[in-house]
Amino acid sequence: MAVRLLGKPPKRDDISRFLVHLSREYDGATARENLLGILAAKKIEARNAHCLVMHKLSASGFSGLLQTRFRTVCFTEAPLTQIDKLTAPLPKRKIQLKPFGLVFWKEDLMDNGASPA
Repeated sequence: MAVRLLGKPPKRDDISRFLVHLSREYDGATARENLLGILAAKKIEARNAHCLVMHKLSASGFSGLLQTRFRTVCFTEAPLTQIDKLTAPLPKRKIQLKPFGLVFWKEDLMDNGASPA
């Protein structure tokens, strides 16, 4: 991967030139342990579906293979200065993100197949 030099800041202050993947507690592992697992494996696994029909997939009649196609890896393009807002505990939030994660150049991920939701 080529090293990019920081150029002009983006014209918008509500989105970033970076995409951030935050970890969380999952399958009995802490967010920190999950991040270390990502680093050791050198990959982020798409483990869950995050879409409008995710709660209906098991009753859909789709094959297991087809259901796996709905799994995604989530990133945020929130400015780095706002990441603490995503990791703040909120009582009704279903997924509690933690301040452990990886930062990527958005352009690099898009060039390698990432797509916006």
